Amino acid sequence: MPDLIVSEQYAEKLLKNPLTELVNVEYEEAFSAETEEKALAVFEGKKRISHDSKLNLYNDMKNAEFSVKVLGNSLGFIIAMLAALNYLNMTAVSLLSRAREFAGLESIGMTVKQTRKMLRAEGVGYVAISIVFALAAGLPASYAVFCGVNVHRISFAVPWLNNLILFAVFLLLCMAAPVLIYQKTQKRSIVERLRSGE
Repeated sequence: MPDLIVSEQYAEKLLKNPLTELVNVEYEEAFSAETEEKALAVFEGKKRISHDSKLNLYNDMKNAEFSVKVLGNSLGFIIAMLAALNYLNMTAVSLLSRAREFAGLESIGMTVKQTRKMLRAEGVGYVAISIVFALAAGLPASYAVFCGVNVHRISFAVPWLNNLILFAVFLLLCMAAPVLIYQKTQKRSIVERLRSGE
């Protein structure tokens, strides 16, 4: 419906019993709970009056944001733990199956230090490939989920700092885990490891 703006005198002339349809209260201090209480106290007990507040909307948005963060972080943590455990299991199986290969390399002069360097390089390669795939698949999926639950029209933002910390943790894990597993599993002599593959 179109709005008709007239003077108060003319409104009284048009309406013998003046009717207030809307009262808009602007706060000097934004999102002030004290001002909110005072504004609502004026209409206390009036059942036919409804009110809408930016403060209530803000609180609803804050609660929704907290719920989404808890859900997202919990899901992300569980997936990260499963990925880390899967990587550790895959690395252990791979190193055990390559015991004869490592023994052969050591028998022709490869040092333990060079083996560790090779394992760390493999770990860095796994992390690099994983990060590329995570960004390629994760960003569009995150944006799609965000658009699906964004009822308050909040702008989309990627938490780059959190992602960089997570990538750094996985980089350290993928560099350290193969070396530690190698040290624990390849304790036998070169001859014993060469014979075990026969």
